[in-house]
Amino acid sequence: RLKVVQGRPGGKKQETNNYCGVAVIQAALLRMGFTGRAQSTIANYVWTNWLGMTLPSKMDDGLNVYMGSASYKYVQYDRSSTNDSIVQMAASISRNRPTPLLVRPHDLPGGGGGLHPLTRHWLLVDGYAGTISPSGALVTDRVSYWDPWTTETSTLTPNQLAYAAISAGYSSVGQITYVSS
Repeated sequence: RLKVVQGRPGGKKQETNNYCGVAVIQAALLRMGFTGRAQSTIANYVWTNWLGMTLPSKMDDGLNVYMGSASYKYVQYDRSSTNDSIVQMAASISRNRPTPLLVRPHDLPGGGGGLHPLTRHWLLVDGYAGTISPSGALVTDRVSYWDPWTTETSTLTPNQLAYAAISAGYSSVGQITYVSS
């Protein structure tokens, strides 16, 4: 059985070179129905203006503060299993909670758009396509994502996601860093 889930499109281009995490938070909130959050306000809350980047440990704070008492709060994960990461992202997306993912854009299909090879960058994973196995498990073929640098959407296979994300691991190389509910 085929299963496809796609998030609502939308999101504003990151306003500065280091606001990718901020723009991803803003886009995720917008897609969940929380409007009116300025990137500069989010950047102050998650310390991007102070640190010059958005740390994974602040991404969940930036999402949860605006969600009030909503269930399925966001948490930062660092996992070595691509399959476990994608299954958790798919579950979050199915609850209308898109998932920020840390990557090295240089390792995405098509390269990094001129960015330095060691640059880390936040994307918003907002959809997936796969099949349901006879045992009822999701077997994901692709995930879709929105890029705050280009405001374009694209897709990744699990192998492409792993390649781009594992090299960007925040806690350690070899880990996929994402924020999911």
